[in-house]
Amino acid sequence: MSTSTPSRSSTKASARERARAQRIALDVERARRDEQIEAAAAGFYEATDNAESLREQIRQNEVAMTRAVQALIELKERPERIQSLLGIDAAELRRLKPPRPRAAARAALHMPDTAHGPESDSDGTEA
Repeated sequence: MSTSTPSRSSTKASARERARAQRIALDVERARRDEQIEAAAAGFYEATDNAESLREQIRQNEVAMTRAVQALIELKERPERIQSLLGIDAAELRRLKPPRPRAAARAALHMPDTAHGPESDSDGTEA
């Protein structure tokens, strides 16, 4: 009488085959997840590059807008007329107005405004 119990070697082979199949399934899932992670990171880098390009375009346009305001100021247009011509409010005009040379120099040096009194050193004596 023959029994149909699997031999030890066929049981071992079956276990290996099941383990291999499971590993392959897990590897497929890992590869799919890695692709998703890579796609998300690539999307971030692409958006970062686009944002940097747009920031540069905005900066260039802001410079052009400031030059246009400066040209109107040099043509002796009044602030109210400039606002009306450009369709902007006073705050936007102030933002776009180029700084006066002396004010810009003071701001760059972080020095106090000395136009209203004698210059003095930090100890309060006149310079």
